[in-house]
Amino acid sequence: MYLCLADACVNFHWSLYESNLRNIMEKFNSFVVLLLSQLMYMQTDLIKSEADRYYIGYYYLGVIGLMFVVNMSVVIVAGLISATEKCKKCHVQRQRTEALAIRKE
Repeated sequence: MYLCLADACVNFHWSLYESNLRNIMEKFNSFVVLLLSQLMYMQTDLIKSEADRYYIGYYYLGVIGLMFVVNMSVVIVAGLISATEKCKKCHVQRQRTEALAIRKE
């Protein structure tokens, strides 16, 4: 757990990537890993009630699901933005080549 805390402190202090979005996602993932490492201790006999351990386990799965959904949505949105930019660039190049072809005639 202390290693996760040290890693989260380093990630919150430094921006490791050039992209601002990647830095935000790295900080989010570090925070979630730190939270999940704390929840692992709560699955042991520190919590006496078995029902409470199940609730903590469901919370654990929910946090993992949230992290997965956030990461995949960022990947999908970034991919769609990149694809639309490439399509726009290709469309502009096609218009330029058509305009040049008309001028040469």
